[in-house]
Amino acid sequence: LVRGADRHPLVGEGEEVLPGWTVVSLRRFESAISTADGLVENESEGETNPAVEVLITDSAGTIERHTAFARFPDMALKRRTQGDADSRAELRAAATGQEMLTLFGDAPEIHVGYVNAAGRADQARHDGGLPWTFSVGSRVVTVSQQASYARASTRFVLTPLSSGDPRPALLVQVGEAAPTPLPWKSMLPVSSDGAEMFVRYGPGRSPLPFTIRLEEFRRRDYPGSSTPMSYASDITVISNDGAEERATISMNNPLSRSGWKVYQADFIGDDTSIFSVMKDPGLPVIYVGCVVLCTGILLTFYGGSFSRGHPGVTQRIKPEGDSR
Repeated sequence: LVRGADRHPLVGEGEEVLPGWTVVSLRRFESAISTADGLVENESEGETNPAVEVLITDSAGTIERHTAFARFPDMALKRRTQGDADSRAELRAAATGQEMLTLFGDAPEIHVGYVNAAGRADQARHDGGLPWTFSVGSRVVTVSQQASYARASTRFVLTPLSSGDPRPALLVQVGEAAPTPLPWKSMLPVSSDGAEMFVRYGPGRSPLPFTIRLEEFRRRDYPGSSTPMSYASDITVISNDGAEERATISMNNPLSRSGWKVYQADFIGDDTSIFSVMKDPGLPVIYVGCVVLCTGILLTFYGGSFSRGHPGVTQRIKPEGDSR
């Protein structure tokens, strides 16, 4: 049992394992499986799963059940089955050549708990300035910064073009504010003269000559599963002049309007449909090329019947009246 930086080896039933806490029962398993009533031995053949289950109690009658698996030493299972007290302990597998370093505490104090490969636990406390460097075993650890309320942050730096796949970015400054990086295909909220707006850096946008309103989304799953077999969207196409037209977009049935094609790309839940919009101005040229290619193939295969021979090659001509 581990409480803070202290480790307490398990003892027999009725013996004190923690100050004020004694062991009610101690069970060990060769191949344990978990049930609602605790662990039981798995009688079927298969991979072993060694585990330990221990019940501890205090003088007030509180009972806690602790479970630990040898194959998952970092997973601590604890459940209070009776009473309101808390032992503040966790059952963990004994150290087998592994080390554990834990840093905890509120700024500006830092507490360090260290368990070496032999299972010995040490604890240290620091309330001075940072950075703080200390040694644990054969390693040197440095704490460079501590925050009471932290959040993840991204920092953009200028990298050489040979660094792989660099991402373009702009450095945007609005008024007296500090310059802010704006990566490619991203938007940056800015405020200027009391107006809220977004600055976008990415490919150009083209306005569509129509808008789409989703009326109903329909989805069919494979029998007995939640994998979609097909999905479609009933929509209303609204032209810029206000004319409306009902249509259906499905996985293999895009909508074609004014040179644009709208494809059913994806969906979210049961009421959100995701479309992809494409326009290929070079498509007529591709069609013309296909027609020319097919015409050439037909002339190559069937044009021989219209030929009168090749210059320099003798051609036999039947006399009149010869039916041979």
